[in-house]
Parts: sequence; C-alpha cells; structure tokens
Amino acid sequence: MLVLVLLFVVGVGLGILLRERKSLSPRIAWLTRVVVCSLMVVLGILVGANPQVMQNLAGLGLQALALAIGAVAGSILVVRGLYLATERKSQS
Repeated sequence: MLVLVLLFVVGVGLGILLRERKSLSPRIAWLTRVVVCSLMVVLGILVGANPQVMQNLAGLGLQALALAIGAVAGSILVVRGLYLATERKSQS
C-alpha cells in the first residue's frame, strides 16, 4: 500500500513539474489508455482462469449490480442533500 501511495505522490510531483509542457499531454493520454486497456485484459484473463469465479459469476453479477445501484443512489442522495443545504445558505 505504501508503494502505491509513493507512486501516486511521485506522479503528482511529475505532473506539477511537467504541466507547462503541453506537447506531452497527447502522449501521456495515449500511454494512459494503453496501460488501462492492458490492465483490463490482464484482469479478464485472471477472472476467466479462476474456475471458482466463473462458477459463481451469475451470483457475483447480481451482487455487483446491487452494489452499483446502491452506490449511485447513495451518491445522488448525498449530492442532492448537499445541494439543498448550500442553496439554503446562499439564500440567507
């Protein structure tokens, strides 16, 4: 976990140092897409190679759907509540 935090901090530092170099932006965007797509392929391979996950895929899919719906609904409710709270403060 510490390695991930350190890598994030290094990335932020590099971003701050290189933000003036606009010519790097398209290359970094392309590299980001390649890395994310590669990670998705590797994840798919790992999931497909795990027989336990494949046997329980239907149940896991329903659980994932329920979690996703709950997360989106919860986020909408919190944002709506914050919006209403800040709207009342701005009118006062």
